[in-house]
Amino acid sequence: MNELVQVLKQIAVEANEAGKPTGITYGTVLNIEPLEIQIEQRLTLPEEFFKLTKAVTDHYVDMTVSHVTENRAGGSGDSSYASHNHDYQGRKKFLVHNALQVGEEVILLQVQGGQRYIVLDRVFDHHVSGEWS
Repeated sequence: MNELVQVLKQIAVEANEAGKPTGITYGTVLNIEPLEIQIEQRLTLPEEFFKLTKAVTDHYVDMTVSHVTENRAGGSGDSSYASHNHDYQGRKKFLVHNALQVGEEVILLQVQGGQRYIVLDRVFDHHVSGEWS
């Protein structure tokens, strides 16, 4: 998060020096492959106009876990398959499913001159799906 704050500060400084300040605007995701975002209900831009942050992309993170699995029985009735659990610990790699979805409203930072945008985040949480849905 600190890195994003520094990048935003640098963009603001450069924009002011160039006399073309940045601005915040909103858009709606119209297509994913290839990415298209409609800006202010009148202009649709293709993916080459956008830089995406982790807040709007699928990405991996390293996490430290310390769990005990739930009891599970299995197999053939052999004693080695009796109900048991085990430790699940250490640093693990997890995929965060944060990719944009069609119809989502996004917050855009217009880079100086208005030719490029950084997709900062979505306006509302996106729909999640998984075992708990």
